[in-house]
Amino acid sequence: MKKFLIIAFASLLSVSAFAQGTVNFNNSASSLIIDPRTGVGAAAGGAFTVALYWGVAGTTDASALVQIGATGLVNPTPGRYSAGTRTTGVGTAPGANAVFQVRAWETSGGSTWDQALASGVYYGSSALFTSATGGAGEPPSAAVSLSATVPGFTMVPEPSTFALGALGLGALLMVRRRKV
Repeated sequence: MKKFLIIAFASLLSVSAFAQGTVNFNNSASSLIIDPRTGVGAAAGGAFTVALYWGVAGTTDASALVQIGATGLVNPTPGRYSAGTRTTGVGTAPGANAVFQVRAWETSGGSTWDQALASGVYYGSSALFTSATGGAGEPPSAAVSLSATVPGFTMVPEPSTFALGALGLGALLMVRRRKV
């Protein structure tokens, strides 16, 4: 009997080492994704894609974060998204804190963040933020909603868009100067 209890405890301990926290990937009216062309929430209906990135508590480098779950689309309400429950990677126990970042881009730029950056579409990302996760206890607690902790952000055009705009403005100024 003693052997059985030791084996059961060891099994439970090893399984709990691989447990992961859960979060609801959503935002609120106070954390909108803003489209700078309109100054309001990013357009809905598939025009913008959002993705959630995760890292263990204490992570300060955004390039070290890993995308968790599939990408989602901006809701019918501009600037809002609700992309369902996501499970963190190994390293964040249920109920523990983790670091997150929301990234968004125009869907026409591709299905991944890297494709969007290479395509020249509008894109943006939130600051890194820390949130607790759900899934602790028996039965597991509900996933924690990120809407209370996720910061909003404004999307920006790809940097070469700024360069082309500056080049065009410079050309206009030169033409105007020649006419004077």
